[in-house]
Amino acid sequence: MTDTGTNRARSSTGDRRLLRITWPFLLIVVVLVLLASESLRIVSATRAYVGGESLWSKAQKEAVYSLYRYAQSHAESDYRAYRDAVAVPLGDRRARLELEKDAPDLAVARAGFIAGRNDPDDVDGMIMLFRRFRHVSYMNRAIGIWARADEHITELNAAAEELHGRIQAGDAAGSTLAPILVRIDDINRQLTPLEVAFSGTLGEASRRTQEILEVALVFVAASLGIGGIALSRRMLRTSAALEAQLHSERDRAQVTLHSIAEAVITTDERGRIETLNPVAESLTGWTRAAAVGRPLEEVFDIIDETNRQTRINPVATLLEGGRGVELRGDAILIRRDGRELGVDASAAPIRDRDGAITGAVLVFYDVTDERRYAAQLSHQARHDALTGLANRREFEHRLQRALASSAELDRRHAMLYMDLDRFKEVNDACGHAAGDELLREISLLLQRKLREGDTLARLGGDEFGVLLENCAPDHAVRIAEALRDAVAQVAFECHGRSFTLGVSVGLVPIAAGPHSEADILNAADASCYRAKAFGRGRVHIGEVTDKPDEVRR
Repeated sequence: MTDTGTNRARSSTGDRRLLRITWPFLLIVVVLVLLASESLRIVSATRAYVGGESLWSKAQKEAVYSLYRYAQSHAESDYRAYRDAVAVPLGDRRARLELEKDAPDLAVARAGFIAGRNDPDDVDGMIMLFRRFRHVSYMNRAIGIWARADEHITELNAAAEELHGRIQAGDAAGSTLAPILVRIDDINRQLTPLEVAFSGTLGEASRRTQEILEVALVFVAASLGIGGIALSRRMLRTSAALEAQLHSERDRAQVTLHSIAEAVITTDERGRIETLNPVAESLTGWTRAAAVGRPLEEVFDIIDETNRQTRINPVATLLEGGRGVELRGDAILIRRDGRELGVDASAAPIRDRDGAITGAVLVFYDVTDERRYAAQLSHQARHDALTGLANRREFEHRLQRALASSAELDRRHAMLYMDLDRFKEVNDACGHAAGDELLREISLLLQRKLREGDTLARLGGDEFGVLLENCAPDHAVRIAEALRDAVAQVAFECHGRSFTLGVSVGLVPIAAGPHSEADILNAADASCYRAKAFGRGRVHIGEVTDKPDEVRR
């Protein structure tokens, strides 16, 4: 009975001693987890606002474009397209106005953000960021820009309603609509710098926030490390029993090393491999017995995916600079059998009690599937799903690059805006499936007629855009005429009927000048409209100074 009581007392004393030793660890870990969780929420919410700005900007541009189309076509479908697009900034505006109140209705704010096409999973974080950081410098500045942009959206909506009213009343003469279109164009131009400023401010806020959070995380992690060192020394001085316990913990760490999902390689201070876990063996194709003692670069053979030449040795970089190294996004591991894997990796130094580096630990994992999926998503975001051509967004991006090369290198380019003639007849007679098939055939036909390096894009419906880089105006005219003639020779058979098509082409030369991609697109659209107005199946050469309102006069 006495021995049992003594054992229990010793056990209780040991438990209390263990609790005194471990509670600082537990506290710091809890703080670290909470801080990391909050950091992720804040960064995620900031990125959600950046994504929301992209949706806002795209919808605003689509709204303006739909109004231009509506002014041409007088079709209610174009006006409905405007209403659908403008609903995005209007929804975000409702959310902002509600959150500005002293006692906001969060359900109203949430509905506004969702109407702005923000991901519902991101909305709670966006509301949190707005309410918590409303008066912090960067957020306050971004919201101020947002409010100014909303004022322009209100003006745009008023102009749209006036345009709609005029057309509905039958008062659609060019001289009547021209002032309204000029207002719309002015509003669009005023919104562009605000969109850039909002995005830039949020980006700066995101970077500053991330820096602050990283400092906080490093501080907490450093606290954990310092506490660990101090407590480890205390444990070593306590008794041989604690030393035995330390050895036991080390054995457990070895078991953990062999059990975790990431690949781990450790090296000595010269960069020679000391150990690698089973996952590292599987990814590199090297066994532990064959790899130990070899230089890391022989086993962990990494190249840069962008040029496939630069060899990367993160441990050598670490040992040279004394700091941790991370490889993200462009590292390719060449296995022992020659196969290639996309990997992300990080290397950290191993230090002794005096702070001297005694080796390094390298952690890496296979991201081949993730990169392939990301590449797929990137391709889908930049290409038209029906034809596989570049979409409008990608076309505008390439047009912007071409404008930059014109300004910086004095290069000459040209843009073609192409609108199929009599395409609606095919759709009405044979259905949309036949129309889609025809669009695919036309896309292949046009692609074969272009030079290598030219960009063919589907801008929407039956409209195509062509960017001819490094192309003189007379050569651009010949290409445009060749495309027109090729389409004119197409005889589309459907349901026993044969359809002869045509295409109207607006051509705008691009040279150095203070022009935006919107100026070029508007001018090319206007030139295409003139080609149709003069009898279709024509090529009309326009100027960058052409405006949509001038076409309708």
